[in-house]
Amino acid sequence: MANQNDGESRAGCVTKFLIGFPADVIIGLVTAATLFCWLARKFYLFDLFTHFRVYYVIGALLAAIISLVISRRWHAAVAGALAVWHAIGIAPYYFGPSGSVATADTSQPTDVRGKALVANLNLDNTNHAAAIALLEQEKPDIAVLMEVTDGWREALRATADAAFPHQVVRPKPDAFGIWLLSKHPLTNTSFFPDQSDGAPWILADASVNGQMVHLVAAHPFPPMDKATQRQRNGRLGWLEKHARDRTLPTLAMGDLNCTPWSPYFRDLVWDSGLRDSALGFGVQPTWRVPPLGIPAIPIDHCLVTPGIAVLDRRVGPDIGSDHLPVIVEFEIQIRSDGLGLP
Repeated sequence: MANQNDGESRAGCVTKFLIGFPADVIIGLVTAATLFCWLARKFYLFDLFTHFRVYYVIGALLAAIISLVISRRWHAAVAGALAVWHAIGIAPYYFGPSGSVATADTSQPTDVRGKALVANLNLDNTNHAAAIALLEQEKPDIAVLMEVTDGWREALRATADAAFPHQVVRPKPDAFGIWLLSKHPLTNTSFFPDQSDGAPWILADASVNGQMVHLVAAHPFPPMDKATQRQRNGRLGWLEKHARDRTLPTLAMGDLNCTPWSPYFRDLVWDSGLRDSALGFGVQPTWRVPPLGIPAIPIDHCLVTPGIAVLDRRVGPDIGSDHLPVIVEFEIQIRSDGLGLP
């Protein structure tokens, strides 16, 4: 009988180990990733770990459930704490104040509404018909297109010219061509830092139904190494100051090669007055790793100043790119003197 009990005990231990080992591996990986997130400013590669917090929550919760099932309460507690810590960074996108939906007064007839579209076309993408269909179906007031080559410009020229009489474009053979399309008149147009730059941005003021709004079309370098991370962070720092100094309502749109959980993105929104239009609308991943499309992370953004209320924010259909488009419906809130709130 004793031998039988010993055998059952050993079998139980083996079973617990086989079930618990994957959970322990997940806990170890999420713990390491969490440490890297805390140290993201210390080493450029650590910043990359900040982008996957949704996956850390999922993994940690799974590990916590497995640990509870096999009565490893301390393991479950550690996994649960990790899940909670990462969930805190995600929660505002589901439960926090939305990108001003709460302050939008839809009863004000003087407020000016519009729609913005942000799409990274992918220079190697040849599905021109899908991009054309997107523009025709969404009919945005303002569109920012990235990775615009001469081929993309020619493919979209007829559609763009018919729908958007006001345009600024700088096609490039690499991933940093950019195109600002507007149904409304554009003034004070310029490139930052200039048109010959390796990754030029577009700046403009648009008169949306008589209300002026400042536009920034942005696509910084991806942080592939320490030098390009420094360049990206420098551009985000410039945008922070630029937005803070504006007196007009401002829309900053583009592929920022950065998720909301990077400390450099947090610096941008905390210090500039810009707010993420995705707040209150959930985490909306836009960039996908082919061929499976996972992991997917939100690096395409539309940021707004407080005078712009976000009425709706969603991800658009697959257009053949490794990025999904972002569509934002907004309202420029008007003061009693007829000017837009900054």
